[in-house]
Amino acid sequence: MVGMLGTGTLNGIRWGCGHVRSLAVSWLAACLLLALAVPHAVAQGVTVQAVTEAQDCFVGDSFVFQIQVSGIDTAAAPDIKGLNDFQVEELGGQKNNNTSMTIINGRVTRNESRGFTFSYRLTPKRPGTLTIPSVEVVAGGNRLRTRPLAITARQPTESPQFKLRLELSKATCYFGEPVVLSVTWYIGEEPRAVEFNIPVLSSPDFAVIEPDLDFDRGRQYVKLPLAGREVIAEQGSAQMDGRAFTTLTFQRFLTPKTTGELSIPQATVACTVLAGRRQTRPGSPRNPFFDDFFGQTRQGDYRRVVAPSNALTLKVLPLPEQGRPSNFAGHVGEYTIETAATPTEMNVGDPITLTVTVRGPEYLKDVSLPPLDRQPALAQNFKIPKEMAEGKVDGKRKVFVQTIRPLHVEVREIPAIELPYFDTKTGKYSVARSAPIPVTVHRAKQVTALDAEGLGPVTSNGKELERWGRGIAYNYEDLGLLLDQRAGPEVWVKSPVWLALLAAPPLIYLALLLAAASVRYRRADPDAAKARRAQPALVRSLGEVRRKLSEPQAQPHTAILDAIKDYLGAKLRMAPGALTFADVEPELARRGVPAAELAALKDLFFHCEAGRYAGGAGASDPGRLIDAALVFAKAAERVL
Repeated sequence: MVGMLGTGTLNGIRWGCGHVRSLAVSWLAACLLLALAVPHAVAQGVTVQAVTEAQDCFVGDSFVFQIQVSGIDTAAAPDIKGLNDFQVEELGGQKNNNTSMTIINGRVTRNESRGFTFSYRLTPKRPGTLTIPSVEVVAGGNRLRTRPLAITARQPTESPQFKLRLELSKATCYFGEPVVLSVTWYIGEEPRAVEFNIPVLSSPDFAVIEPDLDFDRGRQYVKLPLAGREVIAEQGSAQMDGRAFTTLTFQRFLTPKTTGELSIPQATVACTVLAGRRQTRPGSPRNPFFDDFFGQTRQGDYRRVVAPSNALTLKVLPLPEQGRPSNFAGHVGEYTIETAATPTEMNVGDPITLTVTVRGPEYLKDVSLPPLDRQPALAQNFKIPKEMAEGKVDGKRKVFVQTIRPLHVEVREIPAIELPYFDTKTGKYSVARSAPIPVTVHRAKQVTALDAEGLGPVTSNGKELERWGRGIAYNYEDLGLLLDQRAGPEVWVKSPVWLALLAAPPLIYLALLLAAASVRYRRADPDAAKARRAQPALVRSLGEVRRKLSEPQAQPHTAILDAIKDYLGAKLRMAPGALTFADVEPELARRGVPAAELAALKDLFFHCEAGRYAGGAGASDPGRLIDAALVFAKAAERVL
């Protein structure tokens, strides 16, 4: 990481340009600098500095920015609202404490350092020299400030290997009308460490909705990282500029929240590609399995590539005031409505299940039904609850279910349900209506006081009670029928049944005691049990991947990589979802995994990621990757 110390550190201060200064002048200058610097970043042994992962990057390519506090391991989260030239993603904070011991000539010295680090991911929004301003940090009761940092952001240029394209389903829409944004990445080489930056997805001008995918067994899908999450992209192929590309496409619904000309700024996708290979230095760790299989007798050189997209403009028209129905609820598009009821014959006050089906635009997840109690004809003749159940999307329709009750016997039908909407094709308001449903309502049976008290005429449908003439003495049994069965210890020890009954309680107690101890042990350290099960779980997962290699929709490289991440996450007690080789390498090395095995794992990550994003274009054999993963796990088990 490239770091710049905060105000108050004297490292790197130039005391002149080669001229000899007098001792008094130098001493005075040093005292002056120290007096000006120390109050801002150093207080009672507490210091703060700002560091960046890079000082030269592309627009849309993110880097890590850290605020490092030394001398204390607690600090209040700083206010970083002044980073207007960057998109900011908070990565959290963590303590940075270290303890070491040195023994020199029998003298033991204990060294301790305390610190706290706040981490952020910054993405430049525009090209030029951008400034990360001074940030105030409150630590140990002191207010400290970091030194400003300068970042050079360059405009990315399109490369022949990678291209990114944005496309809208329409260039003009109405306020509140969803449009489809399609993002397509054209891949000409094997990428790794992929990172998308799509500014419109965080724009306040749009509500962004993720569509529900209807997976086709005949197509392939790939998971891509997007804004700290994963997005499912459909894999395909296309020709552009006379070259064949593998394509990955995903979509989002954009619903404009304002009117006018709305810009959809340029998006970027950054990745690392192999630029060439250089001869491995003598003594460098190598793995024979990967060298023989992948032909890697030389170490790879990689470069960072940032592919920009095209920019778009969406014209959003306002909804007209003229002709707007009084009960218009914001439905924009073309809608139809249908109703069904069960039962259609009932008494006054009996419940009726009314099913309302709405069909409309492609996106229906956020579409709601206007309250039924605001339908005048329906509210006049039926009791309608105030609460309404949420609808359920079923394909290209949304179904709502509501209970209503007829109020009187004069009800002859469930009237038409109206749904006002703005038709974007005609540019006018319209009303969708369901067909009326005929019903038959009977008068409810009245319960009188005689019915309630049971004083009215009663008709018996049962049998008369029969009296038993012999009396209760009929149930008497002579004591002579009872047998003399003696009981005691001498009887118990001779009976297997009694022995079992006597031994059962202590045995059950012992079993429960052992089970409780086992549960307490597992609960005390559940990660340890998970780590012990990691290798068998890896073997099962990879076996499942091997069995599915022949299936057309299989994604073996993704499945192998996920299995490896799960294994390493369980062993190292890390979250497996976003693990990279850079995340696990230091911990594996600390635990004693040999350098050759680390090199094997690095190659395994690389080829799995390459096959994941490049599809079948030059992807490595999944069967050999499975073998490599099992070989690594077997070697790692010796030290993990």
